[in-house]
Amino acid sequence: MRVALINAPYAAAYGPLKSASGRYFPLGLGYLGAVLRRAGHEVILLDPEARRLPDDALAARLRAFGPLLVGITCATPSFPAARRLAAVARAAVPEAVTILGGVHATALPAAVLAQAPGIDLVGLGEGEETMVDLASRLAQGPLSPDVLRAVPGIAFRDGDAVRVNAMRPWIRDLDSLPFPARDLVDFRDYVPHAHNRRGRRATTAISSRGCPYPCTFCASHVVLGRGFRRHSPEYVVGEIEHLVRTQGVDQIIYNDDAFTTDRARDVAICELILQRNLRISWFCFARADGVTRDLLALMNRAGCYSVGFGIESGDPDVLRAMHKNETLDQMRQAVGWANDLGFKTQCFFVFGSPGETPASAERTVRFAQELNPALAFFNMMVPYPGTEAYRACFGEAGPPLDRVRWEDWVAVGPHAAVQVQGLPPLERVVADANRRFYGRPGQVWRMLKHASNALEVWQLVRGGIALALQILRWRLGTRRPPS
Repeated sequence: MRVALINAPYAAAYGPLKSASGRYFPLGLGYLGAVLRRAGHEVILLDPEARRLPDDALAARLRAFGPLLVGITCATPSFPAARRLAAVARAAVPEAVTILGGVHATALPAAVLAQAPGIDLVGLGEGEETMVDLASRLAQGPLSPDVLRAVPGIAFRDGDAVRVNAMRPWIRDLDSLPFPARDLVDFRDYVPHAHNRRGRRATTAISSRGCPYPCTFCASHVVLGRGFRRHSPEYVVGEIEHLVRTQGVDQIIYNDDAFTTDRARDVAICELILQRNLRISWFCFARADGVTRDLLALMNRAGCYSVGFGIESGDPDVLRAMHKNETLDQMRQAVGWANDLGFKTQCFFVFGSPGETPASAERTVRFAQELNPALAFFNMMVPYPGTEAYRACFGEAGPPLDRVRWEDWVAVGPHAAVQVQGLPPLERVVADANRRFYGRPGQVWRMLKHASNALEVWQLVRGGIALALQILRWRLGTRRPPS
């Protein structure tokens, strides 16, 4: 049977920062493509943004391929685009069943089905087993309500109601999954964000799923769960070797929520990379309490050139309210080690958490300056559906969804998703933080000294110009009333 997988566009939500934003291989669709092919199905992966496919060209590709199942993935800000693409698919291949997956769909299945008539089904949580199950059933005949009631991990319209079936159990043995089907796309369509572009050919990867930490603003657990599940070191390094040897990859961006959750595994991964003499540059996210100086040094020797730390705030009370479960001293120590070892350190901060005040926002800016990473990213709080922050902002009922502009739910977009009483507009807070951090004497040199080649220098320049335009827009107050 034929299955089409579609990645919903999202870059336009970044506004002026779109020019510095990255295009990344959609890993979730890559895994779906791999397991569907292994089950004997024919698959295409369509990425309209990466391929610059207008809707009519996408429709033509779908008509020519003739899928019976169309899977679309989206994040919260790209839900409007996914809704549009579902309508395009419905018109192009009316006989096909359409299913939407991802964090937004899992968190708000009934709302998605109400707002997107072109969507037949919503996938809940991890999609690999669900998509194979649906494709196998669909190959045998139509998916009637009686059939759908027996499929775990989906929501669907059942008469005049929406039925939300039980979630599937999380995949425990991640090594049982094949490598993502990256051969379904053209690598040249994907380049990292300007600040992270380093090699000639880059891709994304994940070495684990699920995050055990209870941060109030993070929606990862909605689709991947709270438990930490890991690929073995042999699987992780086997994938690196496959990418290097067969596809010429020289840079990997690891998208794990916290790569350094299992220290023994991290050591084994690095030692295997060194033993196999793999020439690879890689980036990962880490928690400050998850690293030691020795581990960072080993990661650096194994090709890790940059580490991203989620600092979030420089105010202890705000960190406690976020359930961050880390201290400022742990953050000082971890970022200090990474700086000393020559990493291109990246620190991430967020303004607008419940309880944020002008004083706590000021402490965050000063803490960012004290940590002195190569790059600091100041974000506006986005209370994503399914998070504690969402419930704190809107209550259990949530906001009136017919009035929400999901396009604004971007941490660095032109418009804040919400505002915080007692704070200046979040756009202005973020603009001032960027101006004060990047306007310091020597900061440009701190960034440039980490550039490995002329391409990386040019990408930093592009990113700086895009950020300056965004700061100007924020400072001019061109903002929309929050949802």
